Amino acid sequence: TRRKWLQTGVGLGVMAQAGAQQRGRDGTSPDMWGKAVAGSAGQRGQWLKDSRFAMFIHWGLYSELGGRWNGKTYYGISEWIMTRARIPASEYEKVAARFNPAAFDAREWVRTAKSAGMRHIMITSKHHDGFALFGSAASRFNIVDATPFRRDPLKELSEACRAEGLRLGFYYSQTQDWHERDAVGNSWDFKGDGSFPSYLEGKAIPQIKELLKNYGPVAGIWFGHTGSDHPRAVEDAGGPGTRSAAAVPGEQPHRQRTRRLRHPRGYGD
Repeated sequence: TRRKWLQTGVGLGVMAQAGAQQRGRDGTSPDMWGKAVAGSAGQRGQWLKDSRFAMFIHWGLYSELGGRWNGKTYYGISEWIMTRARIPASEYEKVAARFNPAAFDAREWVRTAKSAGMRHIMITSKHHDGFALFGSAASRFNIVDATPFRRDPLKELSEACRAEGLRLGFYYSQTQDWHERDAVGNSWDFKGDGSFPSYLEGKAIPQIKELLKNYGPVAGIWFGHTGSDHPRAVEDAGGPGTRSAAAVPGEQPHRQRTRRLRHPRGYGD
């Protein structure tokens, strides 16, 4: 009835208003970024408040599979197919041999974002599958060394963003890495006998530093879930969130990082 529709509309309006008040008029979220960033008009937070509209790209080795493995379709977010299908790390590695996005055009992507009114781009540099979408000395499981593509799309995107006046930031999964025995998440291959600090110091932190050193000004680092429900992830006395966060201001002190590293609710994927 018309009355029910009106009641529903009022209810949604109240919810939207409450959400807007929680986020603040600038559209940022204190729960995600922390009060110092979300409520500050300082130099570090001002660009984020001004940006407001951005493109978040999930792209990686999982894109080659398109949600299918061994003739079966796995519905849901495609970047989780390795765990949904329980794909062995040794088999998943073979997908890299046919991952060749030869038509990739960084300038076209950036111009598309810009023409839509977007002011910054965030892209998955390494998701939970452990595959790096950039050249890395810390692990050969990356798009430059392990695929026929042999190009570094993040390098190309960083150059295109600078040319078009957009900011570029990176998502990075620092705790879950299904390719590594010492990391968190792959219970079908590895039986919890690894050393998380070895992974953190040997792969995650070195790769975070590579992102911060090799790609010009970085708008921010969007870290993955902290893995607080995984005992191995807190084996390191400093905590993976604290150790990962420490790498950011040391390399680029003016960049943002998401508060999900230390958030008690464990926001993230």
